[in-house]
Amino acid sequence: MRNLKTFRTKAEYDQALAAGQIPNPCVSVVEGKVYYYPDIETPTPSDAELRMKNQVLDVNETGRVEAEKAREKKEKDRQAAELLRVQAEEDRKTAELERTTKYTQWDQAEQGRASSETQRAAEYETLKNKLTSAAGSVEEIRDHLPYVGTDNYVYEWNTAQSRFDKTEKYVRGEQGESGKLVKVVKNAGTDLNVTIEPGTFTEWTGELSGNLTITLGQGSGEYVNEYAVRFTTGTTIPRITFPSSVRVPRTFIILPNHIYTCTIVDGVLEFGGQSR
Repeated sequence: MRNLKTFRTKAEYDQALAAGQIPNPCVSVVEGKVYYYPDIETPTPSDAELRMKNQVLDVNETGRVEAEKAREKKEKDRQAAELLRVQAEEDRKTAELERTTKYTQWDQAEQGRASSETQRAAEYETLKNKLTSAAGSVEEIRDHLPYVGTDNYVYEWNTAQSRFDKTEKYVRGEQGESGKLVKVVKNAGTDLNVTIEPGTFTEWTGELSGNLTITLGQGSGEYVNEYAVRFTTGTTIPRITFPSSVRVPRTFIILPNHIYTCTIVDGVLEFGGQSR
């Protein structure tokens, strides 16, 4: 068929027609439709020729439609894949935020733990220093208890000067008639509130059944007053109370099942104890 041109759109056809690019006569196909422009010299195409051309056009159009459908499907698949990618990215951001939050919480907890550990170490060091100081004080007291010198004067520890100083307390009195302490016996079960006199040795028979309170009798101002006691403890530890005027060493500790002997000379208590 002579002068057969095919146009995809009517606009392309109109543009070609305006430009004089369509000979006359010709058969033009525009958007699947056949347009025939005859003249006196060119015979009109037969119906068979037109049908054949339309069949060719139908096949081409079908292929184009299928290709367009395939393209649209690919585009939809691409869009779906993009949605999945966007969703995956959002999920990744959410997971990253959760990870960052958990790390921040862990870091804060770790800082708190480190701070607590530092505080615990400081408290331990402070406690250790206090215990060391207290132990030193106990040892100093234990090693520097008052004592009676060979000259019968009481010597006391001078902490500031780190030495024993002689006091004016003279513990040797004039010899009495017998030169001995008078022994006084008390009942450990009933005599628990007792006044002891100077120059006596008071002993409680049996085990103390309760707390013991000792009061000192009035002594003579001319002589050094001496008091002596002995008592026995059982499985229950009693509390022994002396007058506030008596200087009791810090090391005076009562233990169960022990025998104790105490002397009070001019207000200073000395003691000894041994297990039974």
